[in-house]
Amino acid sequence: MTSQVLGIVLRKTGELIGCVGLYERMQDSGEPDANGRELGYMLSESAWSNGYMTEATAAIIRFAFEELRLERLYASCFEENLASMRILEKNGFQFVGQMTHSPIALFQPGQTEFFFELAFSDWQKSEKH
Repeated sequence: MTSQVLGIVLRKTGELIGCVGLYERMQDSGEPDANGRELGYMLSESAWSNGYMTEATAAIIRFAFEELRLERLYASCFEENLASMRILEKNGFQFVGQMTHSPIALFQPGQTEFFFELAFSDWQKSEKH
């Protein structure tokens, strides 16, 4: 399965302000996870703090569970990105762990990354959708 990435546009102006997507996730075996995807998003700084990403995330979660019939979604953010953490929590994701990257890592050296998951069964039970 390929990634699904959607643009986020302002309703009033049609301006592209970001994107939200579902990305292939590999299992420990090295095989693609047929039942889960990684959620990712980015938003123009000028559009922050307006609820756009919370709304877009809710929409792609609904798509993932209702149309793609996925069983689980995964996401992560860095410790200092409190806004991203709130987006995930508002949409029902649960914190499942953290990891601090090595100081000599190529990606985000020394940064602490938080990991989240959302199971279809939990989403289905929630009043968030």
